[in-house]
Amino acid sequence: MWDRPAPRSVLALIIAIGLVVWKGPTILTALRSGSMRTTTGVVTDAAEAGSSLRGNRQIHRVYLEYEYEVDGKAYTSDRVALFDNQFATRDIAVRYADEHPLGREVTVFYDPAAPGRSALALSGGAISPALILWGGLIVVSLGASAYFGWHALQERAGRV
Repeated sequence: MWDRPAPRSVLALIIAIGLVVWKGPTILTALRSGSMRTTTGVVTDAAEAGSSLRGNRQIHRVYLEYEYEVDGKAYTSDRVALFDNQFATRDIAVRYADEHPLGREVTVFYDPAAPGRSALALSGGAISPALILWGGLIVVSLGASAYFGWHALQERAGRV
């Protein structure tokens, strides 16, 4: 009966590992966002990127390309928000694009350890960096505790 881990504990651990692999870069960005620095950039291309259906929710995107300079080196990026480039409604996306015409000066947030990683906003969309970070930690904790709980039961039963 206790010879192998319960399928749920193994599944929870697999999901936790998958989440870390899938969202790991986002989680690291969330952790580093507190050390982001700013510089001034210029919008070089702007367009409404359109809409698409994700699940049962319509999402809207804006394409903005901007150039900026850090320590004398030029960079180009199209990242609008650090965590999510989506807008809830088409009106908001169009208004954001209209507020950032070609040639407009913008504040660029960049990672001093990797200046090519940048965004025009530290947050954005429906996904909060804190939610990603805490959700990932909770899933990893649940998966690990389920697996190691099974292991402890095995030790008590003298099977390990």
